[in-house]
Amino acid sequence: MNDSTQTVANRLATYVAAYKHYVTIYSKAGRPDVAIFGESLARDMAEIVFGYTDLVTLNLQTSSPSVGLGSSVGACAIQVTIPGSTTNIVETQDTFFAQGLDGTYSRLTFIVLGTKEATYDSQRIVRSRGAFTFDPDRDIVDLDDMLGILVSKADPAKLEAFADRLQRELGAPTQPYAS
Repeated sequence: MNDSTQTVANRLATYVAAYKHYVTIYSKAGRPDVAIFGESLARDMAEIVFGYTDLVTLNLQTSSPSVGLGSSVGACAIQVTIPGSTTNIVETQDTFFAQGLDGTYSRLTFIVLGTKEATYDSQRIVRSRGAFTFDPDRDIVDLDDMLGILVSKADPAKLEAFADRLQRELGAPTQPYAS
C-alpha cells in the first residue's frame, strides 16, 4: 500500500471509529432510529464495498420488517442493524422466511452499524434452505469488516469514496480529528 493510499485508509479508519462511537452513544440514549437513518449510509457503503449498484430501500416500498435493502441483480437482501446479536439474526431470518423473501433473495446480509459478536455458532441460525445460503462469517459484517475489505483491496478510489461518504454522514465536527 503506497503512502497516499495509507493516508486515505487512516482517514477512513478515523471516520469508522467516530461513526461507531456515534451509533453506540445514540442507541444507548434510547434512539434506535439511528439504524433507520443509517440505511442510506449502508446502501452507499454496500455499493462501494460489495459492488451492488441496484440496491433499493425495501422498508419504504413494501414495509418489509425483516430487511431494509435489496439487490435483485445480486439476489441479496440486506438488513441494517445496530445490535449484531445472535437473537437479532435469528429473529430477522424467521421474519425473512415467513415473508417468503427467500424466493426472491438467495442471500441475506447484515450490516451491523455497531459491533458484531465475535462468533455466531447458534444452531438456530439457518445456514441453508433451498437456494438460500447464509454464512455468518461472510454475511454478517460491521464497519470494521468493511474497512478491512477495502484496505485489503487497496483501491484508493473506493477507500476515498467510503471515507467521503462517512465524512458527509458525520459532518464538519469530526474534521479536527481526521487530519
